[in-house]
Amino acid sequence: MNSNENTMTESPIFYNKIIGMIEEKCNNYVKNSAVPGIAVSLFSKNKIIYLKGFGYTDKTKTKEVDENTRFAYQSTGKSIVATVTMKAVQDGLINLDDPIIDYYPEFLVQSTFERDPQKKITFRHLLSHSSGIQEGAPPGNGVDEKGESYDPTFEERIASIQGSWLRYPVGSASTYSNFGIDLVTYGLQRASGKDYPEFLKDSFGSLLGMNSIIYDRETALQDNDTAKGYLGYTEAVIRDSVAYGAGMPFISIKDLATFAQFLLNKGSLSDKRILEEKYLDEMFEGDYSQDYFGGFGARYSNYGIGIFLNNINQEIKLLHHPGGAFGYNSNLVIIPELDFGIVVMSNNEYNFPVEDFTIDVLRGFLNEKGIEVASEEVIDRREDEIIESPSDSLEKFTGWYAFVGYDNFLVQSKDKKLFLGKHELIQHTENEFSSETNPRIIFEMDSHENPQSLIYWHKDHGKFKANFVRKEEKDKKLDKEQLDEYTGLYCYYYYGIERWYFAILAKDNSLVVSYGEEETLLTQSNVQPNLFFDYKGKSYEFFTDYVLVGQIKMLRYDNPVKEIQMLSENIYKNRYLNKYNLEYIEKLLRLMNRDQEADEIKKINSS
Repeated sequence: MNSNENTMTESPIFYNKIIGMIEEKCNNYVKNSAVPGIAVSLFSKNKIIYLKGFGYTDKTKTKEVDENTRFAYQSTGKSIVATVTMKAVQDGLINLDDPIIDYYPEFLVQSTFERDPQKKITFRHLLSHSSGIQEGAPPGNGVDEKGESYDPTFEERIASIQGSWLRYPVGSASTYSNFGIDLVTYGLQRASGKDYPEFLKDSFGSLLGMNSIIYDRETALQDNDTAKGYLGYTEAVIRDSVAYGAGMPFISIKDLATFAQFLLNKGSLSDKRILEEKYLDEMFEGDYSQDYFGGFGARYSNYGIGIFLNNINQEIKLLHHPGGAFGYNSNLVIIPELDFGIVVMSNNEYNFPVEDFTIDVLRGFLNEKGIEVASEEVIDRREDEIIESPSDSLEKFTGWYAFVGYDNFLVQSKDKKLFLGKHELIQHTENEFSSETNPRIIFEMDSHENPQSLIYWHKDHGKFKANFVRKEEKDKKLDKEQLDEYTGLYCYYYYGIERWYFAILAKDNSLVVSYGEEETLLTQSNVQPNLFFDYKGKSYEFFTDYVLVGQIKMLRYDNPVKEIQMLSENIYKNRYLNKYNLEYIEKLLRLMNRDQEADEIKKINSS
């Protein structure tokens, strides 16, 4: 099958309009944008309704995308990891509530909230993003200083998180963590005695006929059936080939559609029962209160086990998982009550808006079914009457709130005012506020007037819901010696070749992280003097010549001019050396009152 053909086991008139829209959009993308290739499948429980490839596997346009073309499925594969784990539970290999340390005794993390948190973290916590583990691990993510050619092992990636700090007490909140899912795959590897790719194939993949999956990057990219990933018009450098759980493996659209069809069937395929329905029910259990069409925030507010949970019109359940990184993106959506699903894959991370495309297809499908998508009217409080409450009454709203699909948020009271992150909140009723970017913010309280969650509407990203985690620790003021020890210009490596800088500044006897336009206050922990946290719960652990942000090493640069001169002389085509980034470094240096160095950077930029 090539881009001029498609496979349809059924072609009812019902789908003609939807398919026409898909083909028009996909042909337009591959013809008129930087997107080389796209693959799409529509399916029901018993039929592959539509399966087609568009465009080419790379910019040479020598091989067309077809049903066997492999794309890196990225985070969409987290649903596969969760299902493989459920199969391991069914087979008696593990229990979902087993601590990971039972299978990985060396596992160690640290917490400012509790002793021995590693003894509490279970497979369930990891698969639901509620372990408290921070996002990312250096090896394999392209954020280490070992160079572009450095290829870590899976074991190195897992070991790199040892000793890291949790962002909240185990099980108290949910915040997305790629590494947490990697840890699941490592636990299964240790429990089974098999490398995870082999374990997946033997215990699950072969039962579904999913034979296209390749975990090794080099093996995949040398295969003629694998699409190359792109960032805009530039071929992506792939660094996370050992992120078995986070999502680097390659799979064909045909096999991903087969897996999604298996989910839609609650554990069976072609009338063959592979996983008992109760295990899929457990995966799919959770809060479906947020509308899928309510914007980015609504789509990523609630998570089950390995999959996001939403609704359509507060009536119909919808489950989904997107993915995107290193030049690829993908999406998987199933609507069990309507017996319908869609999977999409592409090899351009920046130029193919996979979620917008999916939403358009789903709207088309629902329209053909006669289901109108209700749009929630956003009440804009910003022009409403303002009330002023005593400052002590605002304290009850303060604390950390967690949003699974993005990050943590901090509500603070400062100078008798309330702030969400960096934005001042304006009060309109007892529990309702607004800000410059948020037309409406609601605090949900329990019967004792303790915060449960906050719901807010963002002008660009729709509705968010974040659950209350804990109260904030009050910031401690530092002396000049401490401030001098930690302030400076820091840098991390991306893809082993490109640099990204930020500054640690001293303001009002506190440390602030500055990325030029944005500044974030760091709060010193009670555990050790060199350990700080930002308002999102990310840790900053300072050492002599670097800081660990999470577990990612950010090097301290006392002579950035020398660094930039070296890059400009030896790496002419380095993508980092563009006008915008050099202006950005200049700005950071001026914020630090290092004007002479800033002038030197400006001179390099103009040459």
